[in-house]
Amino acid sequence: MEEKRPERRRYPRVLLESGTKGQVNAVYDVVLVDISLGGAMIEHAEVVRPGTIVDLILTLAGRDMRARSRVVRSEIHRSDVLPDGEQVLIFRSGLEFLEQPVEVK
Repeated sequence: MEEKRPERRRYPRVLLESGTKGQVNAVYDVVLVDISLGGAMIEHAEVVRPGTIVDLILTLAGRDMRARSRVVRSEIHRSDVLPDGEQVLIFRSGLEFLEQPVEVK
């Protein structure tokens, strides 16, 4: 019988519609997996190290938002094959918001 572990998160997560996109540091694209008041889970093809400070840029409810964040963890999630046949690793990273997201004008 599997033992349930207590929930460690301070805020409930909201699962996002498949394919919800954003960017990190306006440099590389990410797919948002979920989001909460305290952070977000993203998928991406670039290596990012835990402890790195990033700006997550995303569109929520039709508004462009920026959230200064710290990468808490990042690990290989799966591999994909691109249309040209190249294999690419997909990482899943947990971000902690250092400040609440603000609207970008």
